Amino acid sequence: MFYAGIDAHMKSSSIYILDGQGRKVSSSKVMTSAEGFASGLGRWARRGLKAAVEASGITPWVCQLLKDLKVKVIVANPNRVRLIAESIKKTDRVDAKTLAELLRLGGLPEVHQPSLEARRLRTELSVRRQLVRQRTAMINQARGLLRGWGVMLPARFFQARGGWKDLEAKKLHWLILDESGKPARMARNLATLCPALAEVQAYYKQLTERFVRDWDFDGHKLDNIYTTPPCYNPKHHHKSPSDSIAAMGEVYKTIFETTRALKPDSVTQSCPCGTPPSLAWLRYMDQAVTADPVGSVQVRRRIKMYKALLGPHAAVYGDHVELTRITNTFTNDEQDLGRDFASTLGAGGVLGTKFTWPNYGPKFKNVYLDQSKEDHWKEWISLYNQKMLSKGEFLDLYVYGFDAPEAYAIAKDGRMYYAFYAPEVPVRTGGAKTKPQSWAGEVDLRGLSAKTYRIADYVHHKDLGSVTGRTAKLRVEFADSLLLEATPASAQ
Repeated sequence: MFYAGIDAHMKSSSIYILDGQGRKVSSSKVMTSAEGFASGLGRWARRGLKAAVEASGITPWVCQLLKDLKVKVIVANPNRVRLIAESIKKTDRVDAKTLAELLRLGGLPEVHQPSLEARRLRTELSVRRQLVRQRTAMINQARGLLRGWGVMLPARFFQARGGWKDLEAKKLHWLILDESGKPARMARNLATLCPALAEVQAYYKQLTERFVRDWDFDGHKLDNIYTTPPCYNPKHHHKSPSDSIAAMGEVYKTIFETTRALKPDSVTQSCPCGTPPSLAWLRYMDQAVTADPVGSVQVRRRIKMYKALLGPHAAVYGDHVELTRITNTFTNDEQDLGRDFASTLGAGGVLGTKFTWPNYGPKFKNVYLDQSKEDHWKEWISLYNQKMLSKGEFLDLYVYGFDAPEAYAIAKDGRMYYAFYAPEVPVRTGGAKTKPQSWAGEVDLRGLSAKTYRIADYVHHKDLGSVTGRTAKLRVEFADSLLLEATPASAQ
């Protein structure tokens, strides 16, 4: 058996390992991560290892990382360890060594380690306590401000009317339960109501009516749409646990049809957040979303996918343009830096952006709408409003992987619109995975009638001459993208 003392901190941890006779076998400093602990402890863990860490705010996380390596973990009381070791010079390495020695000798004062379920419950209670305090503070502030205007609110003015409070108190039997009788968790660790229940569908109808009719919302952004877990709640009397999964689309149908009935011009947008759409809800929306694309290529190809599934005139939101270039993907330091509106506009999508204004400081500098960005945004949104290609007919005239460069064609108001995109090449610097390059050669302008057309680069306002259909060829050279408008010569 080997004994490890670990002085753990958020970024790095010091490890000191002794054998059964108290001889040092290893000392290292590693990153506080699964990979870091595996490199510092893995060799010894396979041969039998106990580890000691001091109780702190990060201890539950550290313990879980160690348990995943099959390490037996002892959590030490930091106050009592300091009393025992108070005469030792305090450094991370010395603290780790002290923990290892006390662990080997059996003199380590332990503290209780709560279970995963207990930790989760404590976190939920702590968050709830903070939210209640914040709510009370906001109510008191509102009452204080209104008193200055001679307004006295009734005692229960801010009390929830129906909604979640009513649901929490009276409708807990609507929840989907797992086989053990606990609330089942869907994506993002959320509990969920069972869509197979008529009462749940009626609840969402009432909620939709409140948003659209009572509060005058113009539509919905339905986010994090995946699926629901199977339901084992005995009070629901399902024929099969899969009834909850099969009925998921009914809730989205209810939301969509209720909204449409109240406001015919409303927009219901559904986003499955980085995953393919589900046939359960695909019919029940006005606007699809490219759903957290990672780069420009995914924006364009997801637009084409949705046009194929929903029809050539379907509205597809290209998600916020900043996602067309991302660095440090899938880390806590992800940076969304894209400015490529051309990928959404040329492929027939709906433009969008995410920005902050005014300037909130360094944390939001990449999304701050400064003057340069505002000028760029206005230019492209103006083009979108002029052309409205999202309302045109998407034509499936080009094939990925066969036609080069990547191309799209849209017919609208007697004109043809083309978009060509230079292939992206992998890069190893700056955190980005790819970057566009230039392209030169002859492109096919497909789908034209047998007549003459004037060709214009409508982004840079350049006349590129005339061509004659049905399939015309045009020699071009461009960087990143080229958006063209083909207008019948007789219409000019």
